[in-house]
Amino acid sequence: MNKLRIISSILAVTVAMVWPTAAIQAAGTDAAGRAGAAAAQQSDTVVEEIVVTAVRKKSAFERPYSSIDGKRFFAGPFGDTDYIRAISRELKHQGQMQRVVTRRIHMPHEYAGSSLARYRYASADDCGIDRFRFYEGDGNFMALGYLDKKHEIIFDVIKGGGPFASPGLWGPYDQILGKKRHAMKMIMGDASKDGMGLLKSGYAIGMKPDMPGYELRESGRIYRSAVRKTGRCLAGKPHFADVGDPLVSKK
Repeated sequence: MNKLRIISSILAVTVAMVWPTAAIQAAGTDAAGRAGAAAAQQSDTVVEEIVVTAVRKKSAFERPYSSIDGKRFFAGPFGDTDYIRAISRELKHQGQMQRVVTRRIHMPHEYAGSSLARYRYASADDCGIDRFRFYEGDGNFMALGYLDKKHEIIFDVIKGGGPFASPGLWGPYDQILGKKRHAMKMIMGDASKDGMGLLKSGYAIGMKPDMPGYELRESGRIYRSAVRKTGRCLAGKPHFADVGDPLVSKK
């Protein structure tokens, strides 16, 4: 009988010790469950944003230029032809002329001279034409330059840069003139795709600035805006229609 009482007492103590431990474990499991649910809820509401940028590679058959009316453009064109002619005409007949050397200008290989005649307004003008320069050289070479806010000249070869040069950026030998001499590279055309008649091989279009496309477009938009603003202003001047067009060859 005494043995039975002792065994019963031991069992009671054991059950009493086990019960709190089980309760603590259950409470811990329940707390962990609630923490996991909160974390899961938070993970559902906070999603990390991932931005994927894709770069389209140029096809081997994609030409780095466009053909418009027989001319070639590497970007653009930027600049209205009529306004470019008007500004050039105004500078040629109303501006002051000064000879400048071509040492820092990438001229066409066939250009034989070493200088250009540069025409510019000596003082500020309400049309903003004082920021433009008209260049004229040997072999009927002509270009229009615009001084941007970086104090660099956006140089638009409008004639004499080969058969594919024309008013407006960015065509053959158009470039940026500044303290830093920007690199240029030769662009070759595909005669078989450009309708060059019997010529089927590659041909030289001319030099272009070795600059990223976005920089060319940015400078092109600056030039186009300035040309439009000044050209429209010049149209209202009384003497505007009294001078000839320098881009028209004289016989």
